[in-house]
Amino acid sequence: MDIVYICRFGDNEELRYSIRSLVNVPHDEIWVVGGRPGWYNGKYIGVRPMADKYAHARENLKNIVLDKRISENFILMNDDFFIIEPVDCVEYFHNGSIEQKIKTYKQAFGVNSYVEVLENSLKTLNDLNTKTRLDYALHVPMVMSKTKLKVILKHPGSVRINYGNIYEVGGSQMEDVKVHLQSAGGRRQYDYMRPRSPYLSTNDQTFKSVKDNLLHKLFPNRSDREYR
Repeated sequence: MDIVYICRFGDNEELRYSIRSLVNVPHDEIWVVGGRPGWYNGKYIGVRPMADKYAHARENLKNIVLDKRISENFILMNDDFFIIEPVDCVEYFHNGSIEQKIKTYKQAFGVNSYVEVLENSLKTLNDLNTKTRLDYALHVPMVMSKTKLKVILKHPGSVRINYGNIYEVGGSQMEDVKVHLQSAGGRRQYDYMRPRSPYLSTNDQTFKSVKDNLLHKLFPNRSDREYR
């Protein structure tokens, strides 16, 4: 099964350490779709940049679906996901109900673009009368089928949430593993030095400290996808 990254543009040190962390999961080819950092020497599909990050992510996913070189079933990764412990396979995870997530985010941040994405997903699932309304928008790898993803891309909202509920993937409930600043919207900080999952994710404000304190110690050596 291939691993496919949807990537931002720029040098992208997060992607460097994410690819290094793939030593912890069985996989076939590695693909980068979207932005390509100068140090990367692996398989790549270029996608024109778009101003809206959600539209750009969907454009990347459309290119994944259309490329016959990518395996039918693949593991979807973001460039800031890390696999910090060995796993035999990538399982499905959710974080409880979408309704509760929308309520929590509205209280913390008001109505923003991400809340609108969540609300669009909830409307999609209500319109389709799915059995579940679970939050699959976690910062962890997710196994997808290109055939199924092609259908999902026709619906508004979060691709991960729609995929997980429409195709009834099930899975276990878990806390999200995104490391935020302590003060970010009153979120409780995820203690990455005492991880409760084999997965970890960062953002622009927390990557450097996580890299210095953990990732570089776990993955000090270059992967074969690095020129330099």
